This record gives sequence, structure tokens and C-alpha cells, in this order.
Amino acid sequence: MSKTATGTVRWTGKNWAVRVTMLDGSRRLMKIDAALGEGDVETAKILGAEISARVRAEIGTMLVPAKSGLSVSEYFIRWAARKNNRSDLTYKYNKHVAPILGALEIGAVQPAHMEAVVRYLDDAIRTKQLAWRTANAVWFMLRSLFREARTSKVPSLRVITADPTRDVQRPDKGAERIKQYLWPSEFLQLMQSRRVPHDFKRKVALCTYTYTRLGELIALDWADVHLDDGYIHVHQAMNAATRTVGMTKGANKGATLSRRIPIEPALMPLLRAMHQESGGVGPVVGNLDSPKEWSSRLKRYLRLAGVSRAELFGAGGTTCPVRWHDLRATGITWAIVRGDNPAVVAHRAHHTNINTTMEYIREAENLRATFGNVFPELPPCVIEPRTVFDKNFYSGPRKNKSARESAHVQSATGK
Repeated sequence: MSKTATGTVRWTGKNWAVRVTMLDGSRRLMKIDAALGEGDVETAKILGAEISARVRAEIGTMLVPAKSGLSVSEYFIRWAARKNNRSDLTYKYNKHVAPILGALEIGAVQPAHMEAVVRYLDDAIRTKQLAWRTANAVWFMLRSLFREARTSKVPSLRVITADPTRDVQRPDKGAERIKQYLWPSEFLQLMQSRRVPHDFKRKVALCTYTYTRLGELIALDWADVHLDDGYIHVHQAMNAATRTVGMTKGANKGATLSRRIPIEPALMPLLRAMHQESGGVGPVVGNLDSPKEWSSRLKRYLRLAGVSRAELFGAGGTTCPVRWHDLRATGITWAIVRGDNPAVVAHRAHHTNINTTMEYIREAENLRATFGNVFPELPPCVIEPRTVFDKNFYSGPRKNKSARESAHVQSATGK
């Protein structure tokens, strides 16, 4: 078991030097020939790594004996920190990986261990304890972790020389679930309902007509909305786990960091109204609720608006309940139904794989004749400032608000 030699730097009192481990295990101190001061630690580390690599290359190898001593769980903590400690990764690891691999030394993990993980995931899929997409997400997380453990650009993350996941088959795939989306008539029901909060309607309209991701919508600032030129500049996203603004999805995988998307004509009046109300300063939306909470509200308010299509609210074998993310799918589907160029839609949606866009194209072909008028004009009640009715209905103590909402759900559903 071995790792790439990077050397250890130290200040000698006069200059920096790097200690390099030789093939026989001896440690040799070599001077770093550069005009560095005692405070130039990072530069010394970089130059030290270069010297160590060059010396090892000259003697025929860059590999030195090493024992990381890290368990898989200890390594996961280090790896997850590089991923901004995303809560979804931590949950998947603790729930499905740690009981099987957590206590093992990471360098001792073999393909047989990975096959045991796959068997566990396959059993969970078969017994319906785990959705097949979730099981595969766990597997791809493991693939990423061990790949970085072998080839990461960060020296401290390179602790193994062989990837135990490389030749292991992924978990089984199940039936593909159809993405949910709203019909234009259902969208307008939501927009016109007096039982749905004014601000919520606006957020739904923004997400549907721009088909941005939730994190991108939350991070959108008025400085990025160019009303006179007719486009929105999407270049950052809110991280749900850390509540910090960073890169858009896919930007760290070679995808374009930013994109400019045209403003739908039907959305322009709303954006102008919101711009005037806010003074054109600060976030356009600025809400930090979790995706799960946004999805829960969407289902609740669709019911309040009288939308009753059963597949939007209950999971089946091939469908799943509507989520907030499905508003993005709604906008993309509408654009394809309208006949927009798939390449343009793919860029606007920031799809890194054209096959993702093709899924919407195939679905749209089945719906084009009966789908209705897409991207309809927004009703005045959405564009105009919040009405007196909205203020009265949604003000007051939270428990009273919940009671009123519950009463309206019962009225809308007949339960």
C-alpha cells in the first residue's frame, strides 16, 4: 500500500527544507533553493512537493510505503468537508455505508467489501425499503469517495493506490418514475386561487417560467435581472446544507459556471412589478426554507386551489408526488411542447447531458396536441401588490394560520 510522495517541509532557522522518504525507508533532508522567509509556509509546501516528486522520479518511482491508518468513516469526514458537509451525503453514508464499511481501514477495503454493499442495496431495493435511485445514489457517492482517495488533486485525500469499486457492478435499476409537471390549466388554477399566498404564487411563477433550480432561484439577485435587455444572468446557487452562496450545479464538473436566459414575455410584467416594489436591490426571492418544505407547501396549495389530479399527490409504481423541483420540469416540458430548439432548452436549463433534455422531448411528443397554451399570461392578482384579503388571511399567530389552512384543505378535498 502506498501513496504519492509529497515530502514534509520544515524551517531550519535559515531556510526551508523538505524531508523526503526514500525507497529504503530512510528520511533525507533537502534544502529548498528559494528566497523564502519563515512565514512562506504554503510556498515552501508547494516547492517541497515538487522536489520530492522530482527525486522520486529520478530513482524510478513516485510511490513510497505508507499506512494511512484512516478508517473509512474517518476518511469520509475528511472527504465530506471538501463537499461542504452536504447533509444528503452524510445521511446516505451513516445510514447505508457506515454499518458495513465504517470501521475498516480505508486501504484494506477490497472489491469483496464493495460487493457486500451492493448486495445490501439490491436487497433493500427488492424489499422496497429503498428506492432504486436512492440506492444508486449511495453507490455513486462511494464511487466518488474511493476515486478521490486514489486520484484526488488534494494530497491529503490521496491515501490508496487501488480503487476497490472499479470492477464492481452497480446496484440494480428499477422502474423509471415519470417526472411530474403541471398542465397550464392547473398552473392557472394555482395562480388564480385566493387561498394561495401571494408571495408563493410569485415564486411558483418565477421558477416555472425560468426553470431555474431552487438554489439558483434563492441566490438570484436583482443585479442579475436585466429587464431592459430582457435576460437573467444565472451564475450562483444557494447551498441548502451550508446556507452559503456558491457555484451552480455541475460547475465543478466542467460545465459552464453561468448562463444567460431570456425572460419569457408573460413573466416580464411580474418582474417589473417586483423590481419596483423592492427598489431593485437585494435578492429577488431570498427564502431559505428547505427543498422539502417548499415541496410540502406546493402540494398543500395545489389542493387548496382545487387541483385534484391524483398522481400529483400520491406515489405509485411509476409516478411520484409533485415536488418543488417539478416546477422546473414543468417549464422545460412547456418549452419543448411549444417547439423550442432542444439545444437552446438544454442550455437554458443548464443540462450537462443532452440525454436529460431528450427525456422531456419524448414526453412532450405525447402531449403536444392536448396540452394547452403554455407560458400563459399571469393573472393581475399575481402581478399587482398583495391584496387586503391576502394580508388579513395570512397574518396572525402561526397556529391560527395553520388551522385556517387545514379548514381550506378539508373544504377543497371534501375531507
